Amino acid sequence: MSAININNLKSLDELCNLLKDCKVQISFLGRREVKDSKNNTIYSIDKIALKAMYLFSNYSIKWDFSEDLRKKIHVIESKIDKFYFDSDEILENTSTVTKIFNWFRELLHLFYNPRKTWESQPSLAEYYSKEQFEKTFHKSTIPTEPDETYRKMDLYLPPISIQKWYEKLFFC
Repeated sequence: MSAININNLKSLDELCNLLKDCKVQISFLGRREVKDSKNNTIYSIDKIALKAMYLFSNYSIKWDFSEDLRKKIHVIESKIDKFYFDSDEILENTSTVTKIFNWFRELLHLFYNPRKTWESQPSLAEYYSKEQFEKTFHKSTIPTEPDETYRKMDLYLPPISIQKWYEKLFFC
């Protein structure tokens, strides 16, 4: 099987398939990366996150997409979040030299950090536009205050997530 170039990915399906069999690793030079076990190709986690944000940008303009697409987005978001989390844990157990190299890499990302950009974006899978909220949950009355505002668009969490959040907060 030939290696897949991340820059050539055109759809969320292609990105989902790529991320299926990837395992996180840290290079000796401190680079956070994943290795595709199918074809032994190594990809930068930052490059994957940037490609995902690029593919998501088409949907975040109007915030209008199907529930099937929302599930694919959720899979991608979860995978990338897990890649970053796992790489943090692996980095803690690496050699001092690798940690120093990683520190320099992070320093180079001082002005533009793909990870910070990734983590600051609202989740396409979690939030609903006003129209989506009304259509999906069959509610004519939505919360008076949006849960998030993105590009001057009010976004809302679904009632189920709000209920889970409330239960976690008060009934631990």
